Amino acid sequence: MNEAKKCSPTCDLFKCGQKAIQYRSGNVYCRFADDLCEGASCKYALCVRNKLLSNGFCGLTFKRTTSRFETQPEEVVQGIKVRGKLQQRLREKELF
Repeated sequence: MNEAKKCSPTCDLFKCGQKAIQYRSGNVYCRFADDLCEGASCKYALCVRNKLLSNGFCGLTFKRTTSRFETQPEEVVQGIKVRGKLQQRLREKELF
């Protein structure tokens, strides 16, 4: 699962929106188009787990990356100036 793979009609999670898939002698045939199934380039292609990306790649083959912020939350949050009736009720000019 290190490399990103294109979605293929032979995948167990692949589904046709027209319900026109037919398996013939090892090939996947589309009864709607009367031709071999195109896979992810077809506009009726679906993924059972909703992992089909817009560029035709399978979202299950991508590895997630996370980044951590070096700044503290107190440094990011700035004071919010309050005016009018809210200032009178809170009895403060600035929050945080």
